[in-house]
Amino acid sequence: MNTSARNREDAARKDTILLERISQGDSKALADLYDLHGRLVYSLAFNTVGVRADAEEVAQEVFLKVWNHAASFDPVLGSPLGWIVTITRRLAIDRTRSKSYKSSNRSSEFDEAVIATQDRKQVSDPTENMVARLQEGIVKKNLSQLGEKQLEVIRLSYYESMSHSEVSEQLGIPLGTVKSRLREAINQLRRIMEV
Repeated sequence: MNTSARNREDAARKDTILLERISQGDSKALADLYDLHGRLVYSLAFNTVGVRADAEEVAQEVFLKVWNHAASFDPVLGSPLGWIVTITRRLAIDRTRSKSYKSSNRSSEFDEAVIATQDRKQVSDPTENMVARLQEGIVKKNLSQLGEKQLEVIRLSYYESMSHSEVSEQLGIPLGTVKSRLREAINQLRRIMEV
């Protein structure tokens, strides 16, 4: 057996022991498991959800599931790390499928586009500035400078909280076209607001 395989086997054995202790209510074992794999869990979640706060929530949910279901882990079926990775992927995917996530993610993408413009203008507090600009109606005014097709996908996606697939179905256009129109609209809005 080579060194790499031996190290993986040792790590799996250590994780299995930690899961056994967790199943007996040992919170220190959960903390140790988190120290070992928390960063990986967060990274996997972030790669799927793309938003820090959501990735942090997914990571918390993963370790809560581990705490509640450690006794159900069966080492015959796979490694503890494989089990944790599977839980992470499922929870992250579930998060992205939820309608509230889709809506908040599109809104944050839209807000980030405008805030990024503000950051480049050396604004001391981009969040305050963004709120003020929204209240003044500047963003909506600038939206009117977009083309009709771009404005329609922005309206359906951001203001009516439709998924890209729902927009595609509503407008009778391919999904790729919806995504490219949204991307073009956001880029154009960035350029308009940089002036």
